[in-house]
Amino acid sequence: MAVSLTQHSSQTDGETSRCNICGGQVINLFPFENSSTVIHCKICGTESIRPLPTPEQIENYYANYPTTKTPEEQIHYLTALSVEALQFYISKMNLRNNPPGCLRFLEIGFGNGAGLFAGYKLGFQSYGIDLDPASVSSAKAFAEKHTYAVTCICGDVTLLRTRDIKFDIVKASHILEHVIDPIRFLSDIAQAQPAGGYLILECPNNKAAFWFLKNRVRKAFNRLNFYNSLKLQEHLWGYTKKSLPLVLRKAGYRVLFFRDYAVGNVIFHPQTALWYPTLRDGFRQSLRYRRWHPLIYPSVRVFDSLSSKLFRMGTGLAVLCQKIES
Repeated sequence: MAVSLTQHSSQTDGETSRCNICGGQVINLFPFENSSTVIHCKICGTESIRPLPTPEQIENYYANYPTTKTPEEQIHYLTALSVEALQFYISKMNLRNNPPGCLRFLEIGFGNGAGLFAGYKLGFQSYGIDLDPASVSSAKAFAEKHTYAVTCICGDVTLLRTRDIKFDIVKASHILEHVIDPIRFLSDIAQAQPAGGYLILECPNNKAAFWFLKNRVRKAFNRLNFYNSLKLQEHLWGYTKKSLPLVLRKAGYRVLFFRDYAVGNVIFHPQTALWYPTLRDGFRQSLRYRRWHPLIYPSVRVFDSLSSKLFRMGTGLAVLCQKIES
């Protein structure tokens, strides 16, 4: 995960604080199980954890974060889904005068590398940056084995400041909620793009219908480190349909496409197709093992899909934006 460890917000705590995103007044909602507090902006609806962790605290936390080993067959499957996802976004871009081989694609926080490999398969000069040395090492090994010409970089987005290279398309999926200073994070990306460059961004929707249910059972399921889309030490910011375009505009982008989505959506978050099986697969597993637990995640997928389709309140937000001419 390529979050920046050197970004830090100077926002103060308390009810008289102002929102980093829109400048509106924020109020304290309630304390988490430790000394942290959830704050809520009255204007744009953004929620955040206060105090924000220091870069050192974030670095120590992720130094002990377990790396999920993705089997090779799943990487191939996810790469195929990621190709479809990237093609969806590309269909909304104006790239007619630019053959793929002349364009640079950057995946920030590439994890198992599926999105990075998808960029290569579509003919782009494909780059990836990730904070986890194990993920970088695994992606390099996979790429060498399958002769994928990709560039894997270990580090955070601050490295982009020192590289004399511009990226025509950048994707950062489920990264923005983790960073300490989202505006600076996006500004670092903008500096590494030419005017007219495209940014694909996906993150949790803090006003998803599912959180209303999850909040009510968080104590019973020992999930007190969660609230809405927030999670202690990890999800530091909860964005809404109103606040996400605002933070992008502050960083120099204009929104071209914006919508919510549900878990299991293979276009906007392919990985969740593995995490949240279909209801059919859930019933099969439930009958096979004679337990009801295999139905939990498929049920979440059904509820979230209906919430997105009927009320536009799915658990994810997807946006395609373009860097404004400076």
